[in-house]
Amino acid sequence: AKGKAQLFRRDGKKNVFGSRVFAPARALAAPARRARFLALAATWFALSFGWYGTMLWLPEYFARSSADVSHESRERVTKRVYVENLLVALANLPGNLASAYSVDAVGRVRTLLFGTCGACASALAFAGIALVAGGDGSGGDFEKKWVAFVLCASTFNALSVGGWNALDLLSAESFPTSSRATAMGAFGAVGRVGAFAGTSAMGLVGVSVGGEAPLYAPFLVAAAAMGIAALAAGRAEETAGTKLGAGDDDDDDDDDRLRGDAGDAGALLGRAALRSSAEADTA
Repeated sequence: AKGKAQLFRRDGKKNVFGSRVFAPARALAAPARRARFLALAATWFALSFGWYGTMLWLPEYFARSSADVSHESRERVTKRVYVENLLVALANLPGNLASAYSVDAVGRVRTLLFGTCGACASALAFAGIALVAGGDGSGGDFEKKWVAFVLCASTFNALSVGGWNALDLLSAESFPTSSRATAMGAFGAVGRVGAFAGTSAMGLVGVSVGGEAPLYAPFLVAAAAMGIAALAAGRAEETAGTKLGAGDDDDDDDDDRLRGDAGDAGALLGRAALRSSAEADTA
């Protein structure tokens, strides 16, 4: 008991505090969970990269595309900016409703694959329509293709949101209670990095070093990111209808300690504080 109350040891013996605080992180690197964690982390990064980058580039695309149309047409296009944003945002609703049903009906992984693959196809379709509308994706038949542009953007958003919902469920259900919070925190951090990289990449692609790049080029980058997300999601394990944490053959000591009555780091600190106080009173 005396040894367990000490937080840090310098005599070569086990550091109880350190072992319990970092046990969840070490558990994610265990052989039974490593591949699962890496596959989901790659999906988080790629999906964040493609979705955030596209959502930030869409308003810029519509603004630049309307610059080369006639004055009268430009006024109509400018007035539609709020309609564009509203329609794309409203696409979240059917995406959420459909994914809420499909994650149980067909499974988390299939829903995620459908969402990422569909978003990839939508981004490619947007780039293709932009190319047909007018060489560099601006001017030309932009106004005539406006409905197609908004439809592709809305479809991209709806399918991406469905993929997000499936990924959230899959991520939370793929790990036992002892390491679930650590895994979700790590995925959130990876997603933030992916979002930052995606928005930065879209800006760099949108304006090339030698001059202005085709306006549809960022959508090709987004399509590639969504394709990578789909490939990574294909490596994930289905969790629908399974016990949480199932498939973990290495119920290691770290998890057992975390489930124990002294597994909480806060409790450990409290015990150490009480012991220090008791020793001070004795002295």
